[in-house]
Amino acid sequence: MITSRLANQLQLRKCKSFMSVSGIGDTGYATDEFSVDVLLRSHCSEYSSLISAVVAGNITDLQPSFCLDVSNWNIPCNLNLADPEFFRPQRIDLLIGASLFYELLCVGQVQLSAGLPLLQKTRLGWVVCGGGSPVERRSLVATACKDDTKSPDERLDCLLRQFWEIEDCSEPIMKWTKEELDCEAHFVQHSTRLKSGAYAVRLPLKCSSDLLGESYPQAVRRFLSLERKLSRHPQLKNQYAAFIKEYLELGHMSAVPANASLTPQYFLPHHCVLKEDSSTTKLRVVFDGSAATTSGYSLNDVLMSGPVIQPKLLHILLRFRYHRVAITGDICKMYRCVRVFPEDSHLQCILWRDSTQDELQVFKLDTVTYGTKPAAFLSVRAMHQLAEDEQLMFSKGAEILRRDFYVDDLISGGASVAEAVNIMQQTSGILAKGQFRLRKWCRKRIGSRF
Repeated sequence: MITSRLANQLQLRKCKSFMSVSGIGDTGYATDEFSVDVLLRSHCSEYSSLISAVVAGNITDLQPSFCLDVSNWNIPCNLNLADPEFFRPQRIDLLIGASLFYELLCVGQVQLSAGLPLLQKTRLGWVVCGGGSPVERRSLVATACKDDTKSPDERLDCLLRQFWEIEDCSEPIMKWTKEELDCEAHFVQHSTRLKSGAYAVRLPLKCSSDLLGESYPQAVRRFLSLERKLSRHPQLKNQYAAFIKEYLELGHMSAVPANASLTPQYFLPHHCVLKEDSSTTKLRVVFDGSAATTSGYSLNDVLMSGPVIQPKLLHILLRFRYHRVAITGDICKMYRCVRVFPEDSHLQCILWRDSTQDELQVFKLDTVTYGTKPAAFLSVRAMHQLAEDEQLMFSKGAEILRRDFYVDDLISGGASVAEAVNIMQQTSGILAKGQFRLRKWCRKRIGSRF
């Protein structure tokens, strides 16, 4: 197991991993659902080994938990220690498995004195292990006792209750982590509504953006690679250039002048994704907020993701199946309908030029950007804030915004055509108040051909 900090600092290539990790009592351990390949080398021998490690946010606390006094340990000075400062509390960034552990062991032990650790020879050098003050040996036994005091009727009632809890489809009580609560509080404190009706938000930082290192050189390399690819596919290049041009014309990004008061702090590499079956946007540009800087941190590493605040898709689909008249729709460019404060736009800079003969230009993205960690939360939360602000004028529309949207997709309906038309008018009206535009309307009535 390796920490995400070290994996980012080494810029290791991450692969999707569905490996689960459990601990004492079968308690689950949260991982980043990625794995990396790590080449280990000893600093005191020729030994090396290639291992695969699961990426996790944290492994354990500092080890040892306090500084040890080793002045009277009399460790032989001719031994090469794997960690010469083992007595100081240090961060643990890598945890090896049992299979590699036994491969590292060598013949050779040195017992310092009674009550002190011993020195074990390994391929990585000598390690300090074991020891400590002798204590009375005790055994602890944990057992699970079955409660036989309940009557048969009580046990049957308990079993039936468990069955209904499993089958229950009602909304569970929302349980948010501290980071998710902080992200919600950050939105409430740092969001505002503009004169146009649209919303503007600050990017929710969980730690200082000063942790970010240099990102410009990597952005240049990846842009030049993209440019070479586009030069081999003229039609793709035209589509890409048209996308960027539209982005600029809609006011969703702006050029950064050379004398800007806020200098670009993070550059987002970008590439395109083709979706031929799309009826509107065949090509979409995706921005990489997870590209690590020279410090090992990426923009997404310093941002909070925010909680999931929309209903589960299963519940939306179950309600959708119940309606006699079904309605679907889609919010056009939902993420880009929410503005980002100018103070944070320097964290969303990109490189672009229309021709290889031109100089590279720096642009900043002025809206919530697809590819950044909190993008989904910020756009959906702005939509929910719109429902709260316009509740009196659009009561039905506000209910639909909170209940029948899955990200930017409307999945709703009514008991009659009249009710469905009212939902369409209310939903379109309330979204227009926040500068969201609903499109791709589709309606289907049970028993009809349209």
